Amino acid sequence: MQLAPRPPEETDTVANKGSIPKRTLQIAEQIRNHVALSIVTGEVADPRLRSVTLTRSTVTRDLQHADIWYSVLGDQETAKAAEKALRGAAGYFRSSLGRALGLRYTPALRFRFDEGIVHSDRIARLLQGVMGTGMAQSSQDSEAFAVPQSTSTTPQNIPTQNSTAQ
Repeated sequence: MQLAPRPPEETDTVANKGSIPKRTLQIAEQIRNHVALSIVTGEVADPRLRSVTLTRSTVTRDLQHADIWYSVLGDQETAKAAEKALRGAAGYFRSSLGRALGLRYTPALRFRFDEGIVHSDRIARLLQGVMGTGMAQSSQDSEAFAVPQSTSTTPQNIPTQNSTAQ
């Protein structure tokens, strides 16, 4: 019986945490922390990186590739500028990582925009819009079908569609 080859992106990254060794997870976190520290401390003095937040990192099992996910505070133009800056500094980050981590092979770094924050912000705005119009509609509905205040909670006191139409 022959096993089908597995796609490397899905099974070899730390996103699939159940089958990834603890050491690989630790290295992914160390990579993210080291790159973030390099940005925050000013080792890479690029003003385009001021609004960058590194959200997570993934590493292949063989430690040959690392994906670093980032988000940017700002508009689309700011995000594109940050992407160029990150890709331009990738060589520096990789050599710095090689010295800091002491691995036999230093992973090639790939920076990827994390759209999760953009999506969650969009969903929050949509929900806020729905809740705003939904609350107005809800209050109109509650006035139309208001339950009279009474000490008795028997079904006769609760209006139905037929009883309000008469």
